[in-house]
Amino acid sequence: MAMNSDEHDQLREQAELYVLGALTPADRDAFEAHMATCADCTASVKSLSPVADALAYVAPQLEPPPALRARVVHSVS
Repeated sequence: MAMNSDEHDQLREQAELYVLGALTPADRDAFEAHMATCADCTASVKSLSPVADALAYVAPQLEPPPALRARVVHSVS
């Protein structure tokens, strides 16, 4: 069954969420099925993947203050 333009646009908007791992399992499965037949959405995911990977390095890594670290460790033990 052919997909209309509106349906494709809705799926294409999920590319960012897919790359971030923020889709529900059902939405992820639907988007992956769509990508199997859509070179445009597959290309979007490939182009967004390096951006998502770089997000972890955007903010500088800082050591928490000792008091905060102690409170967090105490709260989880």
